Amino acid sequence: MVAVNVMRAVSSYAAAVQTAGESGADAIVMGRGCRWICRT
Repeated sequence: MVAVNVMRAVSSYAAAVQTAGESGADAIVMGRGCRWICRT
């Protein structure tokens, strides 16, 4: 599984989502996503 986390605040948001989909990403996470899991 390939997942991409796209920040909504970036100006290239739409292009990033489109590229991820066209590249075969299985999941696109937007917004806070897995913040509570991915903390370092």
